[in-house]
Formats: sequence, C-alpha cells, structure tokens
Amino acid sequence: MLWHKSQADWTQTFLKNSRLAARFAGSPRQAVGTSGCAMRLITLLTDFGMKDWFVGAMKGVILSLQPRATVVDITHEIPTGDVRAGAFALAASYWLFPRGTIHLAVVDPGVGSQRKAIAVRTTDYVFLGPDNGVLSWALARQKVRAIHALENEHYFLRNVSRTFHGRDIFSPVAAHLSRGVSIKRLGPPLLDFQRLEWPEPRQRKGRIEGQVVYIDRFGNAINEHCRWCSANFGGGHGHGPASWQSAVSRGAFLPSRRTRAGRGGTWLLRGTGDRHQWRQRGSTARLAR
Repeated sequence: MLWHKSQADWTQTFLKNSRLAARFAGSPRQAVGTSGCAMRLITLLTDFGMKDWFVGAMKGVILSLQPRATVVDITHEIPTGDVRAGAFALAASYWLFPRGTIHLAVVDPGVGSQRKAIAVRTTDYVFLGPDNGVLSWALARQKVRAIHALENEHYFLRNVSRTFHGRDIFSPVAAHLSRGVSIKRLGPPLLDFQRLEWPEPRQRKGRIEGQVVYIDRFGNAINEHCRWCSANFGGGHGHGPASWQSAVSRGAFLPSRRTRAGRGGTWLLRGTGDRHQWRQRGSTARLAR
C-alpha cells in the first residue's frame, strides 16, 4: 500500500514538473511552465543551411552547457537573410511545441551591427533572437511577459565573434535558460521589440492584391489570410468551384474567374494555419528579385 501511495505521489510530481508532461497530460500547451527549471526543449531556426558546420557548432555549445537538453531543428533552410521568411516559419510552427520550449531563431543580416539581441518570455514560451522582427509574428500571438536585451557576457562564450552570434551568444544563453537561469539576469529590460508589418490584402475593383510571405519547397506561394478570397472564390483544399488566373509581379495578384485549371492554370487553396496558397499546375513559384 505504501508503495502504491509513493508511486502515485511520484506520478503527480512527474506530471507537474517533467518536460515530457505533454505526452501524458493531453494538449502540448498544458506542459511545463516557463518559470520552472525544466525547459530542456530548445528549437533552432536559422538560414545557415546544412552544408557547413554552423548548426552543428550551435548544438555543440548547447549540449556542452546543458547535456540534458533536447534540441529540435525547425528548419535551417530559410533563404539567406530573409527575415520575413524566418518570421513566417517560426510563427507557423512554434505553437506546436510543449509549453516551456525555448525557441531560438537566427536570421540575422545585421549581425555585428548595433542591432540588439533579445530574449522574450511569454505566457507559454521563451524566444531568443536578433531584434530585427524575426520573432515578431510569433510574438503577435502570445502574451508577452518580459523582454530583456542580451548584454550579460557571463552567459556568452568567452570570445564572441562579430559574425557568429548564433554560436557565441544565442546558443549559450539558450543553454543557461534551459538550466533555470532567470531571463532577468541576461540584461536590462526593454519596453518593446522590432516588429515586421504583416501585409494585409487589398480589394480593388473586383480584384485582390496581396503579397507572398513564404514559398515552400513544393512551390506553393503562401499569402496572408484572406477572408474575401474564401467568401468569393471558395478555395477549399483544391476543391473550390472556381480557379484563378493570376499574374505575380513583385507580390501583386491580379486574379480573374476561369474554368477549372488545366496545365498552367493557377489555383487558390486554403493551406496550413488558415492561410491561402497559390499553386500553378505543372510549375512552382519563384520569388521575384
């Protein structure tokens, strides 16, 4: 009987404190709080690619300081320096992780400049990255509790490179947070962070104009959520009543009604996150430069 009571007490403690609680408690958002010391899950999102050693170096730093950390790659294939693509990829994925996850995003064309490095604690997560807007679309969905500049060099590597803050600043800070270091110890508080403007669609004389915010590896051009598109053209998972013929020039869509698309026809689909994506049969989208 004593064994069963002890086991029950242990189980309750586990469910309250373990980073794996989400597996047993249902929704991932019911897992460990961000104020505890069990934030051992760290995600990485960068534009570093996988050809070089950069991502591996970041993981080496994290695991040297916090061997019990679990490091998950969201993606490292963000186009080089494309802060908006990084912001979209983070916003599309961060919420799927258990509460208490530390999200580290490094898409940093301003590395080595006067731009700030920041840590942001929300109700559910901690976010780390350059203060250039890459965190802003994810933070727009969260209740922000604290923002701090990363200025306490005690939590950096000893010799900080001007070009590799992902390894020398963000990775060790993520590891220290994972070990239970308070965000307040990282540097002075800030009142706000840099925000990227979210492009809103515009309706003009029977047409709608918008901007592509992300192009995935399948060639789908994903644009902002558009209720007008849904109401007037359907666009439900490829089975809408109408297809669209569009011209894409620097992000401007010029749609008109057509019959069902043959090869080369363009479709508006409702994709992940209740956003819309354009798909041209037999081809893939490319960014206009």
